[in-house]
Amino acid sequence: RLVLAERTVAFDDPVVELLFRDVVDAIHDDGRWSALWKDETLPCTPTDLDQLRQEHFTGYWERYDVRLTLLGRDLRPRCTTAGEALDWTAFAELTGNGMPERDRPVLRTERQGGGDLLFLGAVLPRNAEVGPIVVELRSRLMPEG
Repeated sequence: RLVLAERTVAFDDPVVELLFRDVVDAIHDDGRWSALWKDETLPCTPTDLDQLRQEHFTGYWERYDVRLTLLGRDLRPRCTTAGEALDWTAFAELTGNGMPERDRPVLRTERQGGGDLLFLGAVLPRNAEVGPIVVELRSRLMPEG
């Protein structure tokens, strides 16, 4: 029962959805990040995204392995904290359409092979025609036993 309960809690995590909206607002208000995000001529490194992750995905987020990928206008990865960049096409297939609406955070849940939980989210800048930050959240909860 405990194992089933843990998996159910991990799959149905309403806290993640609420916190994701807060994180999106915080990223939008982060002036240091906004210049790098909106100016594609500036270089972006995994260290830049890791700093963003450390500043905005703390506390409750430690239950998840948080990976960030910044996509450009052409929806190709500019930089990522993951070993391999998430292809925007995979995210579009998951959401069922292309670019999410601006000012509306998108967060979807998917079970991967082996039952691993994956949340995929997109953060788009307000009033700017640039690519999104794709957020991958992989559950770190391990069944006991």
